Amino acid sequence: MPHTLLCLGKFVFDLTNEVEHIPVPGEKRTVKSQIVVPGGGVVNAAICIANCGMHAHAHVEIGSDYFLGGAEQMLIDHKVRLIPRYTEASSFNTVFTGVGDRAIARAPKRAQLAEDFTEVDPDGYDALVLDGYQNDAALHHAKTFSVADKFVLLDCNPRPNTDELLPHAGAAVAGASYMEDNPAFRQPADVLDYFRTMGCRVRAITIGERGLWFCEGDSPPKHMEAIHVDGWEKKNSNGIGDGFHGALAVSHTLWPGNRWAYHFWFATCYAALMLEKSDHQRFYPSIENVLLLMNSRPQLVRAAG
Repeated sequence: MPHTLLCLGKFVFDLTNEVEHIPVPGEKRTVKSQIVVPGGGVVNAAICIANCGMHAHAHVEIGSDYFLGGAEQMLIDHKVRLIPRYTEASSFNTVFTGVGDRAIARAPKRAQLAEDFTEVDPDGYDALVLDGYQNDAALHHAKTFSVADKFVLLDCNPRPNTDELLPHAGAAVAGASYMEDNPAFRQPADVLDYFRTMGCRVRAITIGERGLWFCEGDSPPKHMEAIHVDGWEKKNSNGIGDGFHGALAVSHTLWPGNRWAYHFWFATCYAALMLEKSDHQRFYPSIENVLLLMNSRPQLVRAAG
């Protein structure tokens, strides 16, 4: 039977504009291209998971207004099952690409229509992927999945509830913004050490073109090189990090006996292919294409010191 993963967070529409430069106040420009795609960290991860042949369930905040039908159809098209928690209005992120790393104007927080949320039984699921949105539902499911000995992957963000979720995560992965938001973290090793004190066995921090640092248990941090993508500055880089997290969950679910260096290399190759092919539309690679790239390149991992 196919594996099933639960992704918990929120749904947003990504209004993605390809520009020659980001407009400044008083300036009017026509964008080179414009698309609307499903967005939100765990939604992008869920689409990655579904595209890899698994069942993906998205337990997400989603607007109850007249954009709801479009959001539902997007998830159906990507073979993602919706478990809704309705908000008063839909959320749109405005994204600018084509000028180096993408820039985003995020939607404001939307009021939930009810305090209750659907409590999903961990039985029947292989893993939980969450990014901290829906504080109450995130904590509840992080606890129940952890107690049930199901893998919990936390996409760490500089949000108030991250510390509350860390003790229940089987793996915690942060981006560069997490380190930059806290002056106590001067280098990636500081973040990995902090995650260890919070009880996380597997820790990682991704730093874009500089690759990633990761460690497991009491082992020292190791560095993994990023894969260079020619012309990345003109690519649609939005959602690449989310694809990385989805691919990491896929690899761990399919090959739980493999070492974490393998899982991070699979996710790195997935993200590189996603970036290479994501020009106008967002591209989700197949497992076969990722494995081909993995086998064609030497894996470079260096221990700290």
